[in-house]
Amino acid sequence: MLCRSGAGGAPGGLLGFDRAPPRPEGGVKVLVAGAAGALGSPVVRQLLRNGHQVTGTTRSMDRRAFLQHLGAGAVIVDVFDVPALERVVAEAAPEVIVDLLTALPKPGPLRARELEATNRIRTEGSGNLLAAALAHGVKRYVAESFLLIYGTGRLGSEPLTEDLEVPVGQPAAATLPAIEAIATKEKSVLAAARAGRIEGIVLRFAGFYGPGAGTEELIAQLRKRRVPVAAGATGVTPWVQIEDAAAAVVAAVERGRSGSIYNVAEDDSLALGDFLRSLAKAARAPAPLTVPPFLVGLIAPYLKTIMLDSEIRLSNARAKSELGWTPRYRSPLEGLPPTVAELGHPA
Repeated sequence: MLCRSGAGGAPGGLLGFDRAPPRPEGGVKVLVAGAAGALGSPVVRQLLRNGHQVTGTTRSMDRRAFLQHLGAGAVIVDVFDVPALERVVAEAAPEVIVDLLTALPKPGPLRARELEATNRIRTEGSGNLLAAALAHGVKRYVAESFLLIYGTGRLGSEPLTEDLEVPVGQPAAATLPAIEAIATKEKSVLAAARAGRIEGIVLRFAGFYGPGAGTEELIAQLRKRRVPVAAGATGVTPWVQIEDAAAAVVAAVERGRSGSIYNVAEDDSLALGDFLRSLAKAARAPAPLTVPPFLVGLIAPYLKTIMLDSEIRLSNARAKSELGWTPRYRSPLEGLPPTVAELGHPA
């Protein structure tokens, strides 16, 4: 919930509601929900760099200060507190809302139960945010989604396109709550777009790597040889460097087509084992140990299902053609060395 301010507080009596600086000529007013997260931070930076007026939501005072330091307005809000959320949207008066709301652990969920908080956010929390956007005449709504919407298992050697009926095939039972939550969020945004109530856009992201996306934690664990690779695993996963993912969000804010879904992924999928070996090499960490797949399943059953047992490739052709977005790297094999160097580790 929103806290009340004392004397001389922020507008409307909201503690933590710091107005964004006036927008430059040609910019738009953007409210970024989840602005201090792994994806939100580079999105805020890039929106500001492109001349937009940005207000970000967060759940903590320290992250509020972080957003202020970036040059954005900031507000502390709980997306399950509907009256507070309504007031935030009314105060910020955005033309565009970017919904990046999640509650994922770093460097990523290992078990299905670790997705429960994010499942609730994607259904109830994002539903509250979309309702507030519709009630206050927001023009555009850009929503985060995830590759899991396509399902799990061997989904073929051809890249999956946004026009396919999802999920493709029969997903593993443990992933169904997460898939249903993602689908609920997508359907709500796209239905509002079809009804002409808002310009709704969905971005289906690949797995992230890069600053703030759990890569630092993985490097630390690789140095201690605590992250093994599974022997004989043949699954492949789509990836995208976090700064490139943020660039896709900005492109959707500026150029996305209402009612559209865009896959946001690098050109080539990569096996998790190859990702970890490449990361260890770039960071000059010891090579990961190799263990039987069933051991990975005991420690990280969700990760095993979506990364070791699944073959998922995403087409990024629509994002390239309609958003003018192109990832800098074809795959993490190209992207990890410069990313690790950026993090301050040897490359």
